[in-house]
Amino acid sequence: MKFTVDRPGLVQMVKQVGKKSPPQTRSDPKLRLFACAARVFVESNGVVAGTEGLVFEDGQCVVSRKLFGQILGTYKGKKHLTIEADARGLRIERFTMGVQAYSAQVVPPAHFQVFTPKNIADLLPEAGSGAGGEGEDTEAGSWNLGPYKDDCGPQYGGEGLPDGAAGDAGSGAVGRQGEPSDGGDWVLGVVVLVRRIIQLPGISARQALGLQRLLFGLESLPTVSPGIAVEINVGERLGASAPGPDLWLVQLNPGRFCVSRCVQGRRVECVFQSWAVGQRFPLEVDAATGDRLRAWVEGLERLLGHYHPQEGVLHVYDAT
Repeated sequence: MKFTVDRPGLVQMVKQVGKKSPPQTRSDPKLRLFACAARVFVESNGVVAGTEGLVFEDGQCVVSRKLFGQILGTYKGKKHLTIEADARGLRIERFTMGVQAYSAQVVPPAHFQVFTPKNIADLLPEAGSGAGGEGEDTEAGSWNLGPYKDDCGPQYGGEGLPDGAAGDAGSGAVGRQGEPSDGGDWVLGVVVLVRRIIQLPGISARQALGLQRLLFGLESLPTVSPGIAVEINVGERLGASAPGPDLWLVQLNPGRFCVSRCVQGRRVECVFQSWAVGQRFPLEVDAATGDRLRAWVEGLERLLGHYHPQEGVLHVYDAT
């Protein structure tokens, strides 16, 4: 496990979960510290608190709550801390303390108290570096966020859903007919690929944060993740003779989830899209759409197998 987190926020979280609930005679001396899906969590006394962080490696450990809180206090004046943990112990800079348990396997909690970092920019020392492929990261306030506009209907924040979309809760692929099937398998494939993108060489801290926000939203599907609005374009340049790059696109916001394909910079075509119905995205697909999704996943998997920052294209547009 490795992450960078807002130190004052983490201190407040540890204090919050350290309070005993009314039935308890004394507070729990143990603290579960875990990081995944672009967030850092602490749990004790049956209470979970979480905040945004820059998560490099998922994981969880159990430490002494009182000792961990005291150690955090010794770093007063620091805006953020990078914390690592494994079976050997927990490390903050040169300090090491023991852990009572450790696991690299962790899933985000369904419910937790949200703590907002005082300044998320403090977690982004590489912001504006432009690393990670062609172009720089961009924060945008409208949808589509990126330069490659798709042909899938009105954009988020525009005039609303296309005619009939709100009532088409049983079909994730608009306009498709046929026997629907569970979309969980292909969504898992997208999650795995986004995790691989985070590990690509040359990724900047700002890109990693946007990708981890997207990962949090994808892992929460079919439930809508309020506030998450991220688009990624990943691909490769094909040389001077090609009109544009080959791109794979993923877009997720509270109203819409879409995966798309752009061949040689031409018009983006949706492979799958789903409009939120209440607090859920319908993910069922018919056989034809399922075949296209498998081809999309396999194509991106091949690309990532030989991706290089000098030839690659990676844009992360984050309006979260």
